[in-house]
Amino acid sequence: MSCCSTGCSGCKVLLGLVALVLTLTTIASIIGVYQAHMSAAGMVFGSLNGSVAILTLVVSLVAWVKVVKKLCPCNSSSGSTC
Repeated sequence: MSCCSTGCSGCKVLLGLVALVLTLTTIASIIGVYQAHMSAAGMVFGSLNGSVAILTLVVSLVAWVKVVKKLCPCNSSSGSTC
């Protein structure tokens, strides 16, 4: 039995859409981090906006990684080999 035969296709499509949305939010948070730390005078560190932007980037990256790991049918934790 192949490890890729388990699961439903609807769940995979939904996870794919969630991964796409999280990819877009991660890209937007990267842009936000850049804009929060760059000003006309140069680089700015220690501001509230910069801290929130970095926190948003970390949260979106963690959520993206979790969803992408669920999309992989043969991850290392399942012990199966395809």
